[in-house]
Amino acid sequence: APVTLVQASAESERAFLLLLPVYRQGLTPATEAARLESAVGWTYATMLIDEVLHDLVPGRAVSVALRDGSLKDAPPFFTLNVQTELRPDAFQRHVPIPIYGRSWEAQIRATPSFVRDLHLPDPGLTGLWGAASSFLLAVTTSSGRLS
Repeated sequence: APVTLVQASAESERAFLLLLPVYRQGLTPATEAARLESAVGWTYATMLIDEVLHDLVPGRAVSVALRDGSLKDAPPFFTLNVQTELRPDAFQRHVPIPIYGRSWEAQIRATPSFVRDLHLPDPGLTGLWGAASSFLLAVTTSSGRLS
């Protein structure tokens, strides 16, 4: 679960501790009893989520929200580029992320600027061109039958 680091107390619950056991001879024993017997200590790394994900989203292309997937309806503990103008039907994806026995969930949503930067053709104009092409094709083929 997210924690608050003493050295980054302004960033409440935005850090992680990654703990890994150290075993004699550097090999992970096969059974739990053997792991308990040969454990000599722990190594850990502290990580601030903001630093880990800093370069994940260049600009403001997408909105990202991370939550603890093991807690039902948990609020996000990390958000990036969350915008109030996002429509409920915005392009989005919920991605489960299992990490070392813990389940996390990422919600990634396209922002209006992301969709705009794709330079997609206007759906109405595309439909109009399709209808006009169909009409011209129908007129061309039916005029050949009438002659």
